[in-house]
Order: sequence, then C-alpha cells, then structure tokens
Amino acid sequence: MEIKKVDNKVIVDDFEFYGQIEQEKYCSTCKFNLVYYDNFDTYFCPKCNSWI
Repeated sequence: MEIKKVDNKVIVDDFEFYGQIEQEKYCSTCKFNLVYYDNFDTYFCPKCNSWI
C-alpha cells in the first residue's frame, strides 16, 4: 500500500481524495497513522480499512 500527500489531497494506492495524514493520531488496532477524509468529516485507518 502506498500512501502520500499531494497538496490538499491524500492518495492511497490509486484512490485520491481531499484530506490529510495525521501525524499524532494512530489506529488503536495496528498503530498506523490515521487519515482524515474531508468529504465524510471523519478518520479512517487505510491499513485496517476501518472508519474511526
């Protein structure tokens, strides 16, 4: 899985959306950085594929 931030967008593999990668918030299951998804106004873990 490739995750990167370009301008105001986050790209997870080939899926692109507005948001940010959180540097201080982590998944309680796998400890991976959470990602904030602007359209849904919530966080998710791209590694576990779960919404927080």
